[in-house]
Amino acid sequence: MRDFSIIIFVTVVWLMILAVAAFLIAFVPSFQVFLDGSGRFNRILMSSLQAVVAVGVILLFIYGLGRLKNYYVTRKFYS
Repeated sequence: MRDFSIIIFVTVVWLMILAVAAFLIAFVPSFQVFLDGSGRFNRILMSSLQAVVAVGVILLFIYGLGRLKNYYVTRKFYS
């Protein structure tokens, strides 16, 4: 049973990695299509917006990993 919990933990971490990567690949580049349809946005402004969104998603990912680790560690210590 001890090995099973670490397998679930690693699986959840990898699912989080894949979800963040899929979001960054699928949605962040499409901001240019949604916002720059008329061609009025500057290229630097568009890149800055994409960078801010990507950094924000990565920070949320790091926060989620920290919460998941704390949950796993407290569960292991108290059980």
